[in-house]
Amino acid sequence: ACLLVVSPVVVTDCHMARADETLLAMTTMALALLWRLWSLHRASPESQAGLPIGTVIAFWLFVGLGILAKGPPTPFVVGTCAVGCAAARRDWRFLWRLRPITGLLVLASIALPWLALVVREVGWDTVLAAFNKEVLKRAQEGAEGHAAPPGYYLLTIMAFFFPGALVAALGFERMVRRAFVVRHQPNAQFFSRMRARFGSIRGRDAELFLFFWAVPTWLLFEAVVTKFPHYIMPMYPALALFVARLALGGMRALPKPLNLGDRVTFGAWTVVGLCLTLAGPALVLFLAARGWTASFGDSWPAFAPDSALRFAGASLATAVASVLILLGWRASLRGAFARALTFGVPAALLAEIATFGVWVPSLRWVFNTPRIVGIVAAHSGKTPNDADFPRIGGIGYQEDSLLWTTRNKLDRLGDRIEDSNRERVCAWITQSPSAYLVIPRADIEKLGEHARRLEPVGTIDGFNYSDGDPVAHAILRVKVQ
Repeated sequence: ACLLVVSPVVVTDCHMARADETLLAMTTMALALLWRLWSLHRASPESQAGLPIGTVIAFWLFVGLGILAKGPPTPFVVGTCAVGCAAARRDWRFLWRLRPITGLLVLASIALPWLALVVREVGWDTVLAAFNKEVLKRAQEGAEGHAAPPGYYLLTIMAFFFPGALVAALGFERMVRRAFVVRHQPNAQFFSRMRARFGSIRGRDAELFLFFWAVPTWLLFEAVVTKFPHYIMPMYPALALFVARLALGGMRALPKPLNLGDRVTFGAWTVVGLCLTLAGPALVLFLAARGWTASFGDSWPAFAPDSALRFAGASLATAVASVLILLGWRASLRGAFARALTFGVPAALLAEIATFGVWVPSLRWVFNTPRIVGIVAAHSGKTPNDADFPRIGGIGYQEDSLLWTTRNKLDRLGDRIEDSNRERVCAWITQSPSAYLVIPRADIEKLGEHARRLEPVGTIDGFNYSDGDPVAHAILRVKVQ
């Protein structure tokens, strides 16, 4: 549990308030119940009695809630785990004991009312287009500039799953050896050994369950062209569990003696941990040196003013985290993995408290939404808490955070003023007196005569970390004719 909650990708995603955290919770609960059902079945596989109906319905309930959270990932993770375990042990009866017909009824009762409401509001064409864009196209081409080749998650796990990545490779090997037990074959070729191992029906059910929880999901998202760090979060609990099982077992749990490659991995873990720990203060210093700073004047919600005490506390936490990482590295070289992770977990916790509590909030250059809303609120005398807060038209900068902060008062008008949307933008200006327009300063002259209907209110310079583009916008108010 500690390895999971301090992993950088989980912590970062929590601070972004995404649906993926709900997806992670629902998928984990569904798999916890699936493990309970799998254990009961394996204890009496020939029993004619059904599995506990309450547990079965709760299992399907969490699968349904996972579908509501983010669609296909939960049923895929759960389905591949259940089918994989049944296939590996040649125990297909387990799938029937999960009461799939009852499950379909539970899923239908959860998902169909939501689907009916969505179709009523936007129509089937919009629903199918969204499914095609968000699911099918993301599998075939990079969305939002986030394409990456297979192997992306394997190469980045050291950073995304710190500190648990310390012995992830060793933990995976141990899991495979225990999930699929075979006799020693010293003279067999590699492919013969692999065929014998993965064809074995003997082994520990716990490791087998973790294997089919993690591996199919991992392989699927490595094959999908669009890559985001949070995509594989539903298999992170399995990753944390097989790492913890190795660490708590100590040297006797190792699948093989430590070698030079393992020690190089421990060194890489240390370097990555120090980089993650020091990234916050380094970024603050870099932006300050470049003059990329912003005041905490007009912002909504208001920025907290800088405090020497807060920076001193963050600096102390950063220093302590760095020392703990070095102590964890020394422990790992001795094979004391539980001790190494005992250092690594509080190190990650301290680094993340400093990063998300002090270093990142001080980077006002990247917090564009509060500054935009603050300028509009100061000029209009209204805040998003007021029902008559003015509408904002967004060109270029039209992030979800601006939509949520303004309580759905954002009209998205495109990325730039182009021939394809100029008429729409001009029509919006005509129909929206007293509204505010957020527009790249270089695009104002493209509005032609309609630019005369706008009065300058303020400007904003910053960086949009979600798409990597600079922000150089003006905030203009539409004059009342």
